[in-house]
Amino acid sequence: MINEDDGRWHLDKRVPLSMIGAIILQTFAAGWLIASLQSVVLSQGARISILEGFEIDRFKRGERLAVLESTSQVVKEDLRDIKAILQKFLERERTTK
Repeated sequence: MINEDDGRWHLDKRVPLSMIGAIILQTFAAGWLIASLQSVVLSQGARISILEGFEIDRFKRGERLAVLESTSQVVKEDLRDIKAILQKFLERERTTK
């Protein structure tokens, strides 16, 4: 009898059940590992989104702080001008008395 191999995969009785079980177990373990890695990646993605939001808020706060600093500088200059005007006014009042 000539056994013609048609090139298709087939299961023979010579393959031990333990090998089949090991392959099935490894397949399930790989699936479980991929699922757990996927959940970790998703949670890290959420954390990154939160941190990016904080970074944007920090940048906006920095811009607001710069505006406040420039505004306070203008107010300080105006107060110096008012103080100078008041001192001149008080000196005139003292000299006229």
